[in-house]
Amino acid sequence: MGKIGLKSDYIKIINPSKKISYFGGNQGWFINDYKSNISRQGCGIISAIDATLYLNEVHEINVDSYKEMVYKFTKVCPLSEVFMHELFSRFAIGITPWQISKYLRKTLNGNYNIKWNGIHGHRDLLLKIEQMLDADIPVIWGLYSFKNRLTLYQVDKETGEFKESKTVNSHYVNAISVRRNSRGDALHRIMIEVSSWGRRYYIDFDEYLAYAKQSFASKYFSNLIIISPK
Repeated sequence: MGKIGLKSDYIKIINPSKKISYFGGNQGWFINDYKSNISRQGCGIISAIDATLYLNEVHEINVDSYKEMVYKFTKVCPLSEVFMHELFSRFAIGITPWQISKYLRKTLNGNYNIKWNGIHGHRDLLLKIEQMLDADIPVIWGLYSFKNRLTLYQVDKETGEFKESKTVNSHYVNAISVRRNSRGDALHRIMIEVSSWGRRYYIDFDEYLAYAKQSFASKYFSNLIIISPK
């Protein structure tokens, strides 16, 4: 199986009190926080911070310092507080690609070109993911469909096979690598490794295209932040 991925280890977040570490950030840490909406609507904040840390060559951080970065995001992008507010305890706009882009421009010191790929739909989407990973840039990937859900997989430690873990509807993840199976007829021929909720998951790219193909809105909002060096 061929693989294109980041050159260095992904972000390790240490929780000394629990003696555990995480594979990237987890919005679930804020469920009992005074800003508890982050736990439900803050996935875009997590993706932005993880990408910033990696590109600034910070590969390990403790959980308290990480949380402070999350709070700082809401100061850099004050409207994020409004957009994460849930109406009728159910509906919210959530973090937008433009808020993420604003945060990246500020925290990456203007060293990168940053733009939302939505206007291009899914044309060359996989190629763009691979190009960023090959340039050692984590890919902030928005997953959106009005009515469909997308399966996230994990690898079974005993069999090495992909097993269904959970499903998502509107969510941001960070892509870490792309794995291509050389057998064209194989199940899960293109699997994209992602970080979400502090863990490692995989997305079947063919399943993703089926999930997001239903409407123009899905193709626009289910897309990538394109990051390239200046």
